[in-house]
Amino acid sequence: MNTKRSPILFLITIFTIVSLACAGLSTSPATTTPEPTFTATATSQPTATETTTPQPTRTPIPSPTPFPTFFREEMDQRLDARWDFFTHGDSGKNIYSFINGEMIINIAEPKGGIEFKYTPYYYSDVRLDALFDNKPESRNTINVTLLCRFSDDGFYQAIITNDGRYGLYAYDFNTQKEDSLFEGTSLAINQGKAKNEYGLQCKGNTISLFINGEEVKTVEENKLNLQEGFVGIYVGEFLNLLPVIVGIDWIEIRQP
Repeated sequence: MNTKRSPILFLITIFTIVSLACAGLSTSPATTTPEPTFTATATSQPTATETTTPQPTRTPIPSPTPFPTFFREEMDQRLDARWDFFTHGDSGKNIYSFINGEMIINIAEPKGGIEFKYTPYYYSDVRLDALFDNKPESRNTINVTLLCRFSDDGFYQAIITNDGRYGLYAYDFNTQKEDSLFEGTSLAINQGKAKNEYGLQCKGNTISLFINGEEVKTVEENKLNLQEGFVGIYVGEFLNLLPVIVGIDWIEIRQP
């Protein structure tokens, strides 16, 4: 499994300075064939029939259910081991839980965050969507990041802060450098303590950001040229504004 973590914090710093300053095998056990029955007859004796008892057959083991490739995940129960979670910072201060049909992420530490990726598959062309709810107890400005084509080579990401700003980036693990593909603002973002549906699509050499059903930006990326990888999500603080308390209602991975 890919164990690298996204250097979100470094990219957020760049985003802050630059932006507004200027994604079974089945085995059927062999069944033992029952031995044939036979009849033994003596010449002057009554006929006697001797039948062997068939050997029991083994019950076939059901094939394991394959993990879904494209699906919608509701947050009415904990995400299972298909999802790889990582805590940026102190795991006692930056936590997540599942309450009343939501995954609640609570960040109480500067530079803290929760990152999780869906690891059964590497995706090439894929779209990742999720519904985020910035809770009343949270600060108005938070950082939400969507990841696609996350591999040992790098990843693409969209960073959205619900004060109206967003950015699209490519990160190279080999050089440990990031490339800003686009930074801007959008009126499609519901600012402050509100719900927002964000989506990131990787298709061919294009990367697209969707906000509340609207395609706000599509860019081409031919330099790093990542082909496939995991999809994932990161939620964290922005500009040391704490606490960050965000609910995720659902996550959907689908074909673009």
